[in-house]
Amino acid sequence: MAHPLEINLSELTDDELNDRISELYARAKFFGPNGNANFLGQIYMLIEEATNEQVLRSERQMGGYDKNK
Repeated sequence: MAHPLEINLSELTDDELNDRISELYARAKFFGPNGNANFLGQIYMLIEEATNEQVLRSERQMGGYDKNK
């Protein structure tokens, strides 16, 4: 399920996607363990969606992508 505030990750280049993930990890690190748990949960949800997009791209490049999954 896509986060309602997330951009369309499939439209990003690989470099832009990597930058997006790095930016999100930096935000999570900035707010750290003392940050708002709900806010951090949202950031980690966005990170998960972006890393899932990376995995899909890798599978496609390696020929292991199955549209029926």
